[in-house]
Amino acid sequence: MNRQTDMPTDDDFYIDESAFFDPVFVPWRSFKAFLTVYDIGIGGYQPGYMEGTQALSRNVTGDKVRASLLKHGLIEARDDGKEIWIKYLKGIPFGRHTEGAAGTELWVCPDSGSAQGSAWLKSEGRCHYCGEPLRFFSSLAFHPDDGRFACKSCHGTKGTRTLDEWRFIESMKKFEAAHGVRFDRKQVEFLAQNGVDLGLEPHRFHFERFWYQSALPRTKRDENGKA
Repeated sequence: MNRQTDMPTDDDFYIDESAFFDPVFVPWRSFKAFLTVYDIGIGGYQPGYMEGTQALSRNVTGDKVRASLLKHGLIEARDDGKEIWIKYLKGIPFGRHTEGAAGTELWVCPDSGSAQGSAWLKSEGRCHYCGEPLRFFSSLAFHPDDGRFACKSCHGTKGTRTLDEWRFIESMKKFEAAHGVRFDRKQVEFLAQNGVDLGLEPHRFHFERFWYQSALPRTKRDENGKA
């Protein structure tokens, strides 16, 4: 650890590349749909309009998404004339490897051609703020202004607050738990101006505590031809 910057250095990482197999890169919409199929419908056929997966419906977008997933043999699709049914076949969405994937499975990853795909790869599918694994897309939020994903809880907590305002709130929660007293920001500033240092420890969010180093092969290319 670099003590001056308090940021990880290369020596802080050890990645067992043997745990990662050749990944399959798919467009963001396809990855989003595959993740939902994996999380919800791993047991058998599920309707194409399942939660958060309307891209699998019978429309232009859905056709493209299905074609992308079918191309790699990740799903199976059945059309009964009224409904399109989807069945999970194989693959582990990148970000699920912490839960123990079968050694013969391949990793399904979003390509880096979109802000969402790039953010997912950087955070390994975790909330940038609390570090919880990201799941159903009805419970996720992407903050385009800072390129970060938030789980439903963190998205609701942050609201319209700036990161600095949210940091103060989280820091004061810890201070109150330790000392049994709470101050607002103006009170803390007043005390500081009068020489009283509360020793308030700044809260560090997940993306500030962990510097991700992708374990994915750098030579692989996504479906858009980007490395």
